Amino acid sequence: MRSPSREREVVCPCGTTFKTRHSQGKYCSEACAHGGELRSWQRYGKRNRPRRRLYHRAHYIVNRETILKRTTAYHRTPTGRAAQRRNDERQRQKFPEKYAARQAVFVALRAGRLTRQPCARCGDPKTQAHHHDYAKPLDVIWLCQRHHDIEGGRAAQLPMRGAA
Repeated sequence: MRSPSREREVVCPCGTTFKTRHSQGKYCSEACAHGGELRSWQRYGKRNRPRRRLYHRAHYIVNRETILKRTTAYHRTPTGRAAQRRNDERQRQKFPEKYAARQAVFVALRAGRLTRQPCARCGDPKTQAHHHDYAKPLDVIWLCQRHHDIEGGRAAQLPMRGAA
């Protein structure tokens, strides 16, 4: 039979000093242990972000059609619509100036004070309003989805439409 480990004093990352006989005893409570695991996974995520990003981008390009069908179907369910509403509300609270500018464009379009134009870069008729300054909500340029992503700096993050 093994003899019990000797008791030792340990300082938890939260600053609490406690005594333990366990060789792996690092945390004073379950809550601290959970926080420690969370921080460990966050560090892992930061270290491996570029590799994961490349993997997921390649996976998306190969499986784009399947993924788009699945997400479209999800967004049509009550759960998907509720998730989208929650996300929209978070964005409204986080960026109220963006929301106000988008609403101003929507109202101006409906009232006829603003008319949708073709894309300023390629002439595509399906366009979105792009704001350079949200403080000037009706000062917009009209861009297609592709050029709007490029202008907004998202082109490096998203695979281009039609890329496969």
